Amino acid sequence: MTATTLTPTDLRSVCAAFTETRGAIRIQGAGTAAAWAEAPGAADVVVDTTGLSGIRAYNPADMTVSVGAGTPLAQLQDEIARHGQRIAFDAARVRRGATVAGLIATADSGPLALGFGSMRDLVIGATVVLADGTPARTGGHVIKNVAGYDLAKLMHGSYGVYGLMTEVVLRLHPVPEAQRTVALDCTLHEATRHTRSILAEAQEPVSLEWADGILLTRIEGTADGTAVRARALAELTGGRVLPEDDAADSWDQHARLVDDATVRVGCRPSRLPDVLGRFDAPVAAGLATGIATLSAPAAYVDRVHDAVTEAGGTSVVRATDPNIRAWGQQPSALRVLQAIKRELDPTCRLDPGRFGTWLGPNVVAGAGTATDAGAAPASSVAAASGGPSPTAGTAAATAPPTTSPASTGSPDAADRSTAQQGDPTPRAAASQAASHVVQAPTDSSGGAEPADSEQED
Repeated sequence: MTATTLTPTDLRSVCAAFTETRGAIRIQGAGTAAAWAEAPGAADVVVDTTGLSGIRAYNPADMTVSVGAGTPLAQLQDEIARHGQRIAFDAARVRRGATVAGLIATADSGPLALGFGSMRDLVIGATVVLADGTPARTGGHVIKNVAGYDLAKLMHGSYGVYGLMTEVVLRLHPVPEAQRTVALDCTLHEATRHTRSILAEAQEPVSLEWADGILLTRIEGTADGTAVRARALAELTGGRVLPEDDAADSWDQHARLVDDATVRVGCRPSRLPDVLGRFDAPVAAGLATGIATLSAPAAYVDRVHDAVTEAGGTSVVRATDPNIRAWGQQPSALRVLQAIKRELDPTCRLDPGRFGTWLGPNVVAGAGTATDAGAAPASSVAAASGGPSPTAGTAAATAPPTTSPASTGSPDAADRSTAQQGDPTPRAAASQAASHVVQAPTDSSGGAEPADSEQED
């Protein structure tokens, strides 16, 4: 049976798409991460988020912007660059048209995660539609906002299994006056040692990546300031300051390595080199964030999962193959994730199959707890397991500190403030519990993955 495709353009039409249809729903965006994680199950309805595009509210003085969730991030960057501002986020697939919601749903991140965090750290508000068509809002347009449960954190790395984001509010940063990159040809072992030395200095790199045998360190600031700091870094490491064009080429090559990767992993930065050292495969690694991607053959993927699990981390594939495990270890907080799924999507309408049996209908219905380590929620799962998930868990240990997750707003679309007064509703309580365990790895190398929501951008 062919699925019905709907392309809503606003909140009302998204709610209608959920309430006026029956059966399983698959959420899709630009499709740049369609092959990541477990292949989605059969769907009766496909909701295309690309119609939810464009800037909804933007005041440059506030350093925030509200956009439709299906807006390509590259397009948004072009718009706000006119005002000397940017989204400090550079995941590799942004250049391929990845949407804002898709990047959040997969807990993707890029080299700038070292200095600014992942999308989880940049989202300050969101509007989400739950499986039954109920809209819920979280956060707002003010950076220091603590109103309501932080539902946006739950969406990070959820691959769409908890709800569909329709609008997102992001914090902005100024475009730096200058950027400089210091490159050093070295082995992984040497890069690890230099990483420690660089972080011990007061140079404040915004990116620190080892890829293709080269350690790349990027700094930002004023023209004079970055020139002095770059020379100091070159002297410290024995590296060289790259001309602007060469630096751009080096970061483009890094992005290509990430795009070609088959597995994303995340663990404590101190354990990452030992994990990567076991495999002879092209690697792009954020040695300071604990996130890396590998271009490992299918025959080695299970071994990668096992090595990452042994290190207490999380991993997820970035290439659909029915013969390999999509996810690494089962998260320790899986029961909490299942409880949240039961509250927000009791009939398992949204993106069935993305986490294999972990959040399957039988488990959500209360039949038991999945024990299949071959399927696992990404971002939420990673965080839950205590280690970085290819799209979720790692960020907790490596990304800059963020406000404590709250959870979801009241399910009552007419009055979402009541959830903050007295006892929280079941959905709010479930989200509140999850907020303490859901979080996706900040991918300094372009992606660690198990995030969880399928707005696959």
